[in-house]
Amino acid sequence: TLINYEGGVKATYLDGRLQLAASAFYMDYDKMHLAATQELGGGFTPDVYYGTPLAEFIDAIPNSKVKGLEVEYSYALSDRTSLIGFYAYANSEVGQHSSVIIGDPNASYGLHDHIDFETGLPTQSWYELPQDQTGNRLPSQPKHKVAMTLIHDKPLAAGSSLGFLGTWAYNGSMYPTIGNVDLYEIPSYSRFDASVRWTSKDQIMSVQLYVNNLLDEIGLNEFTASGGFGGQVFLGSPNNHREVGLTFRYSPDLTR
Repeated sequence: TLINYEGGVKATYLDGRLQLAASAFYMDYDKMHLAATQELGGGFTPDVYYGTPLAEFIDAIPNSKVKGLEVEYSYALSDRTSLIGFYAYANSEVGQHSSVIIGDPNASYGLHDHIDFETGLPTQSWYELPQDQTGNRLPSQPKHKVAMTLIHDKPLAAGSSLGFLGTWAYNGSMYPTIGNVDLYEIPSYSRFDASVRWTSKDQIMSVQLYVNNLLDEIGLNEFTASGGFGGQVFLGSPNNHREVGLTFRYSPDLTR
C-alpha cells in the first residue's frame, strides 16, 4: 500500500516575465517488495542438504519513506531570450530490512551446519551474513537534480531566423542498491548540450547543428552487482560520448 501526500503552488511575477512552480511530496510505503537473500521467516527452515540458512525470496519491507520537493521556473530575460529550468530534491529511507549485500567488500561470514549431499555426513559451509539496511537510501535515486536551458531567437533581415539553445544538466550521486556500499556509489556528473537552428521565413525548412555532451563528460547511469562467481560480476551503463550532428527538415504545406 502506498499513501502519497503532495501539494504545490504556482505564481507569476514581474509582469508575467517570471513564472514559478513549487511542489513537495511525501510517499509512505506500507509494503515495498524487494527480492533479496535473507533469513527465512514464518517457521520455514532450509533443507538439511542446503549450504546456507538463507534463501532468496521477495520480501515486503514495511514503512519505507520517500520525500522531496521540486521547483520549476521560466524567466523571460527579454522578448527573445528566456531561461527555463528546474531543481529537484529527493530523500528516502528503507524500512526495517536485513539481507545479503551482493559484492560488499566488507561482508562478514558465518558457518552453517548441514549434511553433505554426496556423502551423507555432517559438514559445514561458509555463507555471507545478512546486514541491516534499515534507513538506507533507495537505489538509483539521486538527492539532487538540476537543469537549466537558455533559449535565444534572433530574426534575420530576409525574414528567416536563428535559434540558439544551451542546456546544462546535473545528476547527483546515487547508490545502485539499498546496500548503499560506498565503493559502488555512482558519482555525480553534469553535461552541457547546445544547438543552433536556422528556420526559413515560411517555416517550411530548417537546419539544426547540435552538440550533445559538449564537454564529453562520462557518467554512469547505473552500476549494479549481478552475482556471478563470488558475487563479483558488475554491469554498468554509461552515458553517451560527445555527439555532433546536423539535421535538415522540410515540411511543405500540401494543402496549397
